[in-house]
Amino acid sequence: MKRSLVYLLISLSLAALAACSPYVPVHMMLNENHPSIAPSDTMATLVVAREETSAWAYGSAADVNTFLDEEFIGQTTIYSYFVKQVDPGVHYILSHAVVIAQAAPISVAKFDFKAGKIYYITFSVRSPPASFTTLVTTEPFAPGDISLTGLKYLEFNSSPSAMVLTAEDRNAAIKGFDNDPGNNQDILNYKGY
Repeated sequence: MKRSLVYLLISLSLAALAACSPYVPVHMMLNENHPSIAPSDTMATLVVAREETSAWAYGSAADVNTFLDEEFIGQTTIYSYFVKQVDPGVHYILSHAVVIAQAAPISVAKFDFKAGKIYYITFSVRSPPASFTTLVTTEPFAPGDISLTGLKYLEFNSSPSAMVLTAEDRNAAIKGFDNDPGNNQDILNYKGY
């Protein structure tokens, strides 16, 4: 009970600080001009967002590092999003967070990106006392379901050294995803908008 209360107090404090502060992850730049999210004739558009509102989301103040296949494409923090143009074809999206020096397991999504489509995904960091989990979902983000203008728009800043996901970690995460299609049907069936 005492431990739960401590986690709750820390969670509330971190969530309040993250929501109120102008914090921007080191690999990103804040842009006050939100982009027009429109389909491209030759590329797919990926919108990566975080809108954690749960007070128990202890990891809500953590940055989530996002990779497209081997390429580091950006970071999100609470109440933020970024947009990435993606070549059509099958790609893996990998994400993980580090919360107070504890790395979350790598989460994976796999999409067959089509030119002219927009793909919305969101991450949330959850923390049972023993481990952190980055959840990937497509359900809450669909056109009209949420206003992205309520979130901070971030752009990739290529000046700092890019984050690296080791081939061993990446391959293990992808293998785990591919070997469990039953639990990943919502992601595998997602076709974008």
